Amino acid sequence: MLLHVKEQRWAVLRESCAGQAVTFSEGNVPEAQELAAALAAFIRDPNILSRRSMGAFEAYSARNSARLLADAVDNALELSRKT
Repeated sequence: MLLHVKEQRWAVLRESCAGQAVTFSEGNVPEAQELAAALAAFIRDPNILSRRSMGAFEAYSARNSARLLADAVDNALELSRKT
């Protein structure tokens, strides 16, 4: 995955071992060969599946989004009862 250096998703990607991140910044875009090398290293890694941790994505899951929305609705209802 090609991500801007200021992008926060690369940390989750690396933490989860679910992919290979190559970062770039203004004026520092990686060459195709660098991208190909990173992808090839990821594909060749024999331990990638055993290291993968999908728990790193929990904060971005539909379940967590629904929980946050439900908490917001509960808080809004509580606030409306106090007024």
